[in-house]
Amino acid sequence: MSTAGGTGGTPTPTPTPPTPPTPAPRPRWYARIAGMRDESGKWIQWVATGLGVIVIVLGWVIKDKSDDASRLQTQLTERNQTVQQRDDTIAGQRTTIDDLKNQVGDLTTRVSSLTAANETLQAQVDAVVGTAPESISMDPAIRHTGQAVLRPDNSGLDLDVKESIYGWNPLLQEAQDIAYTNVDGDLRIASPAKIAYLGNTVADYKSCSSTRTYTFNYVKAADLATGAWMCVYTSDGRYSVLRVYGRDNTGLGLEITTYEKA
Repeated sequence: MSTAGGTGGTPTPTPTPPTPPTPAPRPRWYARIAGMRDESGKWIQWVATGLGVIVIVLGWVIKDKSDDASRLQTQLTERNQTVQQRDDTIAGQRTTIDDLKNQVGDLTTRVSSLTAANETLQAQVDAVVGTAPESISMDPAIRHTGQAVLRPDNSGLDLDVKESIYGWNPLLQEAQDIAYTNVDGDLRIASPAKIAYLGNTVADYKSCSSTRTYTFNYVKAADLATGAWMCVYTSDGRYSVLRVYGRDNTGLGLEITTYEKA
């Protein structure tokens, strides 16, 4: 207790604070509302949490879809590049084909020009050859030409001789090339000489030097008709042209031309 107004005064009593009023009891519905408020807060918290999870999941899904879209875009770009490269290749090949066609056309034109030029030159050559003397020949020199009669008494001829008239010698005489007998009338060839029968085909040096029908066989009497042509490759390696100009019981007449060796 304190004193006021001096040391000898009557003490002043300390005031007592008022007692707060006791709140009136709240009705039951208030408690229910408070409980519901608490429950609502929890529900709101749960919903917020769920929405957060959903947002996170949606973010993942959107990111995944975005990645897929990016991959698809990349694939599409690569495919477009491949298509473009293919188109470029095709275009290049078409250009090459066109170039080749042009080259073929140029070559065809050149071939036509060369063909025409060749025909012109050939005509000029033919004209020159046509005016050349017929006497020009590339055949070897004639060693001997003349006539001979082979008698049907075993006679033969050496076609390599240079005498102006062919003699007729005993059968099988050394160096003779052909022989004629009265046994069968065949014209025989004496090895190593060979004979080629040409029949009605005119024989000359060219035909006798190119024919491949030489043989060691006889020429049958039935083939020795007037006008028959034959070639003989003599024992000394010369070509001789024979032509039958007559044949009867007295003998076989031959026109003979023997050429020098080429």
